[in-house]
Amino acid sequence: DVPGFRPSRSTKPPPVFVGGAGPRSVAVAVEVADGLQGHLMWSAPYLRETVNPLLGGLPSTFPVTWARLAAPSAVPGWELDAAQRLAHYAVTPSYQSVLAAAGLQIDRDRVVHLLRSNDHDRLVDEVGGLIDAFCISDAASLRAALAEAESCGVSGVIMFVPAGPGIGERTTQYEAALIDLIAER
Repeated sequence: DVPGFRPSRSTKPPPVFVGGAGPRSVAVAVEVADGLQGHLMWSAPYLRETVNPLLGGLPSTFPVTWARLAAPSAVPGWELDAAQRLAHYAVTPSYQSVLAAAGLQIDRDRVVHLLRSNDHDRLVDEVGGLIDAFCISDAASLRAALAEAESCGVSGVIMFVPAGPGIGERTTQYEAALIDLIAER
């Protein structure tokens, strides 16, 4: 044994969070996890009507978070990047009921066609409601997302920036702009 490198038996293992969107993943988290990582497509109505009743009598110390796409408008091309990321989630059949709870629906076939044909302007128009509902683009939308989360009993908001092939430099810009947004709140 090398001094200083012994594992400590007194430390607890890290908490386990279960992530998911639907009622089954919430039930699994309630049954076996230390917390629940909510989905990007969760809305306040979905949390209130579907998730919170499933959490039932859990103590308030059971952390529940939700995710939001952070595409700060200070980065050129942010609307298209947000639209592409959100559209990929929104066309998933199992998320349709989650979107419906938010009062949103999309024409899945049309959105898939727009994604495949790289019809950027129409894609942004087609999923603009998703951007408004699930994307943080400025300090005001960050404050609104945090207030909405708090009103639903959410203990944390996980923000992630658009990333993917072809936007590496913008991803770095998003990260820098996100720091500025958080500082402004």
